[in-house]
Amino acid sequence: MRILLSSLFFFCSFTNLSAVQDSLLVKEETCRVEKVFPNPVNTHVYVTIYLEDYSITRFQLIDILGNKIQEWEPRQLVPGTQKVKLQLKTLRTGIYFLRIRIDGKDFVKRIRRK
Repeated sequence: MRILLSSLFFFCSFTNLSAVQDSLLVKEETCRVEKVFPNPVNTHVYVTIYLEDYSITRFQLIDILGNKIQEWEPRQLVPGTQKVKLQLKTLRTGIYFLRIRIDGKDFVKRIRRK
């Protein structure tokens, strides 16, 4: 009987943990970076972002060594799908990372300059 009760307690605890994890996964999807294009880039890049709430969004361009190359003014974006155009400074041929910070959550996308 004791083994049966402890097994039942473990099963209930595991089931509740699963429900908590599912609710956390739903909360994580309140924002996402859907697309960064064109890639390879030339003079500008478009970033498509989905938001459920109003959000402050920051953009940084970082080189392969981790040096900040360019930073744009923070933008307040409205809920829904947004398409943001970022003008790029003259870039040398190479690989860069576009860091997108939305309400404290970071997304990093690799972009290439021919």
